[in-house]
Amino acid sequence: MKQTLSQYSNLTGTTPIPPKWSLGYHQSRYSYETETEVRELAAAFKEKEIPLDAIYLDIHYMDGYR
Repeated sequence: MKQTLSQYSNLTGTTPIPPKWSLGYHQSRYSYETETEVRELAAAFKEKEIPLDAIYLDIHYMDGYR
C-alpha cells in the first residue's frame, strides 16, 4: 500500500496543506446586518475565550443582494 500511494503521489502530485485558519472555527449564520453586530460577536467570542478564525458575512453586506 505504501509503495502504491508513493507511486500515485509521484504521478498526480500531493495536496497542499491548507492554511491553519481554514481548519479552525468558522462562525456563520444567515446574516449580520451591521459592522457593530459583527464586532460585538467577535468580542463576545474573545471574552468567552472561544477560538474564532472566521466570520462569514452573508447576503446582507451586498448592495441590493447583488
